[in-house]
Amino acid sequence: MRNFKKILALVLALTMVVGLMGVSVFAAEGAESYTLTINNTVNGHKYTAYQIFVGTKADTTSNAYTVMDPAGLEGETPTLKFDATETYFKKVGEDYVVDTTVTAENFATKVNAGLYLRTGNVSLGDMAWGADITDEGKKALYNEYGVAYTFTEDGTTKTDYNKNILALVEAIANNTPKSGTSTDNSESDAAVRFASVFYEIDNDTTGGTGNTNKKVNAAYLNTNPASSQIKDGNNGSITFDGLASGYYLIDDTYPLEEGSDKENGVDYSISRIMVQIVGNTTINNKADKPTLDKDIVEGETGSEVEVDTSNGSIGDEVKYKLDSVVPNMDGYESYLFEITDTMTKGLTFNDNVAIKIGDDTLNRVYKGSDGFFYPTEEKATSGNEADRVTSGFTVNYTTDASTKVTTVKIYIVNFIQYQAKAGNAIAVTYSATINQDALDTSAATNAGQENKAKLTFSNKPNESGKGTNGEPEETNPKGETPDSKVTTYTHGIEIFKVDANDSSKKLQDAAFTIEGDAQNVVIANNEMYVLLTSDEVAANDAAAAADKFDIYYMLKDGTYTKTEAGSVVDGKTVSADDYVSTTEKYKKITVVDKTQNTSTSYKTTAKTNESGYIEFRGLGEGVYTITETKAPSGYNILTAPIYVAIKFTVDDTDPTKGTFATYRYVKDATSAPTMPATFTKDEGAETYNSGAWELLGQTEEVKIESDIVIENNNGTELPSTGGIGTTIFYIVGGLLAVGAGVVLVSKKRMGKVDD
Repeated sequence: MRNFKKILALVLALTMVVGLMGVSVFAAEGAESYTLTINNTVNGHKYTAYQIFVGTKADTTSNAYTVMDPAGLEGETPTLKFDATETYFKKVGEDYVVDTTVTAENFATKVNAGLYLRTGNVSLGDMAWGADITDEGKKALYNEYGVAYTFTEDGTTKTDYNKNILALVEAIANNTPKSGTSTDNSESDAAVRFASVFYEIDNDTTGGTGNTNKKVNAAYLNTNPASSQIKDGNNGSITFDGLASGYYLIDDTYPLEEGSDKENGVDYSISRIMVQIVGNTTINNKADKPTLDKDIVEGETGSEVEVDTSNGSIGDEVKYKLDSVVPNMDGYESYLFEITDTMTKGLTFNDNVAIKIGDDTLNRVYKGSDGFFYPTEEKATSGNEADRVTSGFTVNYTTDASTKVTTVKIYIVNFIQYQAKAGNAIAVTYSATINQDALDTSAATNAGQENKAKLTFSNKPNESGKGTNGEPEETNPKGETPDSKVTTYTHGIEIFKVDANDSSKKLQDAAFTIEGDAQNVVIANNEMYVLLTSDEVAANDAAAAADKFDIYYMLKDGTYTKTEAGSVVDGKTVSADDYVSTTEKYKKITVVDKTQNTSTSYKTTAKTNESGYIEFRGLGEGVYTITETKAPSGYNILTAPIYVAIKFTVDDTDPTKGTFATYRYVKDATSAPTMPATFTKDEGAETYNSGAWELLGQTEEVKIESDIVIENNNGTELPSTGGIGTTIFYIVGGLLAVGAGVVLVSKKRMGKVDD
């Protein structure tokens, strides 16, 4: 019976461990029936106890425990080594309880602290078949291990499933190959082999292509055992009562026909274990389902915070972090661990993935056409066997030409090698840049730029074979975690220029400049120019002619030109007075990527179109200064700047959602005010923060309550920035001058929303 206990321990090691929870399994010794408690069950799973063998409980020796001698750890050839199939005990008071925390890494520490082996044991005698295995199941076991169950007697072939039951037990314990085969006599294969006998392929692919599943073979086991032997998982503990002494196959399954989550890509680890019942027993379910959590990382190094929602300007870098944990991989031959990240069109992947598992930093590697992995792309192309590596990660990404959605695949090579690191943290970092597609003005609402990630993982240890490259077979069963989502928002401001006396009259060719600390690349009327640093200008000057890009200068009328101030055009010298700056140089861009990540505050200028309209898009939270640099012909220019604050607020009920609000500063100021931490509405008024700010309307109407009206007096520049809904007339010599007005409208990135 000692050998039979060995194989049962092996099968047990697939996915569960005996955990006595401070109470000996022999506490109910002498009773006719016992209980089996399973901790850490999963809600939605079903747990069934199939009785395979029964027997009479008998002590082969007294229950004795021997402390392991630390001296065995020393020397060139230590006699004490960690054995994943062994059950280790620790002493708690007068009891000896299983220590489930022993690993290869802490084995020596545990031994030095006092670790025990059980030298006495309780086993089963008078072995017989259990109630839940059919004759076909018995036959399958005999055939698998090459033990005879038919005999010739008086010239007649007879079947007897009981005669050689002890020989069968010995064959199972020794993992005896079938005749003419070369089954690997390893303990892992022994466990997988024995458990696999009772299962068959289920061709239900509800979970997607390749997600074939194993199910109990109805011909081998009674698929309808007593109700006391079927329990529903509850994310806690379940208990089977009234179990006779014997050996039970515990089946943990996720029923596909009931798995509505299956349609959403969710699957759970499924395990099968054999357990000996010789007393009240507790086991801890270790069939881990990996998890994945995605966050946006904000703040400087050393003071970072992780959030679900952020805001930013076009050109900003958004940093992401994925957190997972090395799952329990007991019983797996190989293990798939692949992350799929999906970025909407407003995000450009920066291809800068970094991964740590525990304290180990992984290197990026590349897959060759031969299916093996190499440290560089060049070596992957060459495919020399000597250059192959067996650790690291690969990154592959594609962008759909139609939707502009980017899909990133991050694959950890030979993940099974981290089996001994179960419980260690996995940290994956990378970033994206907010690009020119981040504001879809045709949409009804500002939905933000969503980024989501999910993990695809191996979920059945009994079907975890590996290919010639050592990686999981493509057809191995897989599960997926739910998507972990984060969202990044950006914002926009609309300016309308109208006649003060006739708001239906739109004024064209008024130029406005917007400047703020929170902008990188601003889309002004669907054009983008990025301010260059001195290093970028120098690099462009030194580049070969074919690699140079055009240099632009910003004009006060809101346009850009390639012509330098002082140049002679058509016999006339271009005046520097027409330029916002003669030293600031710009590059016209059509695509925003990580090369536009800057923290420089600079101006963006544009002029109103025939509808009197300018839109500045791609703004994050912050205070902006809007200055009119050129008035339409016949109108006075606004000499005082307009200060607006864009405030981003995370939704109280959904941390992945957020909204913007835009406020105008209405007090006198000679410089941009500081952004308030919060905007508090004044009691009995429409102002905020003691009359300093007013909320701008969010509507498509040209003239709304947040109008800013500018008027002059007979051509003499006496401008004013009148209050809300207020028109101030300056009359000189009885003549009413023509006025000009500006309307600001706060616009959400994906559309406009009324107050």
